[in-house]
Amino acid sequence: MENTWIYTCAEPIKIKQYLSQLGMGHRMFNDLKHTGTILVDHRPVRPTTKVLPNQPLTIKFPAESRDETVALSDLPFETVYEDDNWLVVNKAVGEVSVPGPTQPNDTILNRVTGYLVSQQAPNQRPHLVTRLDRGTAGLMLVAKHNVATSMISQQVQQHTMEKYYYAVVTGTMPEQHG
Repeated sequence: MENTWIYTCAEPIKIKQYLSQLGMGHRMFNDLKHTGTILVDHRPVRPTTKVLPNQPLTIKFPAESRDETVALSDLPFETVYEDDNWLVVNKAVGEVSVPGPTQPNDTILNRVTGYLVSQQAPNQRPHLVTRLDRGTAGLMLVAKHNVATSMISQQVQQHTMEKYYYAVVTGTMPEQHG
C-alpha cells in the first residue's frame, strides 16, 4: 500500500511533523518506522529527514491481509462512494455493523470484507470508521487500509469531523428536544 503527498509549504519540515499535520498518529508513525518505507523524491530516507517545498513524500506499508476470524459474505450492500482509500456504505435499518454473538456472519464488515476479497484488493482488512446501531439507517465510512484509518481517526477523536444525525418522525412530539 502506497500513499504520496506533495509538500506545498515554503519552509522545510521534518517528516514526522508533516505526517502529523496530515493526521497520522504516533502509533502509525512508529509502525511506519518498523514495517514501512519512507521515500522523499522517490528515494528511501530516514524518519528524521526534512521534506522540502514541492517534494513528494511517499509512505509504503505491506498489504493488510484479511482477518480470518471475520467470515466472508457475498451479500450485497449499497455503495455510495468508493476510491482507493475509502468506501461509503449506505446501511439499512436491520443490518448490523460488526459481527457479534447474535449476528456473526452477515454484517456490513462481513460484506465489505467479502467484497474486498472478491475484488482481489491489495488490502483486505476493512476498518469501520463509523458504525451505526441495528435500528439506524445511514452512511458508514470504511477505510480500506490502516493509513486512511489513522488519518481519519484523529479527526474523529478531536471532533474536527462533523457528523449529522437526522430522524424522521410522525405524530406530535411532546417536547422539541430529547
